[in-house]
Amino acid sequence: MTLDGKPVLASGPAVIPMMISAKQLDDSTIETTHSRDGTVVGKTILKVSADGKTLYQTTTSIGSNTKQEPSVRVFQKL
Repeated sequence: MTLDGKPVLASGPAVIPMMISAKQLDDSTIETTHSRDGTVVGKTILKVSADGKTLYQTTTSIGSNTKQEPSVRVFQKL
């Protein structure tokens, strides 16, 4: 995948086929958008801390009938 916002097909044995696009928002932030059958089903923001030791991943699922709270994961470099 590239950071130009153009969707590409993600597939594999453990992946539900979907289109994913990515764009770089600033020097430390990337946003990805996930869609199936032309409908956006989720967005993820990846942000690296200023010291480069922590990655924050915030994922929001988008459904037609449900309101989902974002899921936040934090990864630290040891």
